[in-house]
Amino acid sequence: MWKDVNREQLVEEENRYSPPRPPEEVEAISARAWWDLYNRGLPCGMRPFRKRLREFDHLRPLPTERTLAKIVERHGVTYSERR
Repeated sequence: MWKDVNREQLVEEENRYSPPRPPEEVEAISARAWWDLYNRGLPCGMRPFRKRLREFDHLRPLPTERTLAKIVERHGVTYSERR
């Protein structure tokens, strides 16, 4: 199976330049991704959140942890709601 994988193509796709997205789109993608983690009961900290954005949503450049925290806060979500 792995013999059939073109590793050079995978690396190229992973490192391909993607143009910056408008702030409104970044906020919408981030909010949706956070709710997805939250609703599945997965860790919702900023590091897992950024990992989700990088690996599944291919969001580049990644917002800082502080920016993501502000987005989550703007959408009315706090960590205390999960308890």
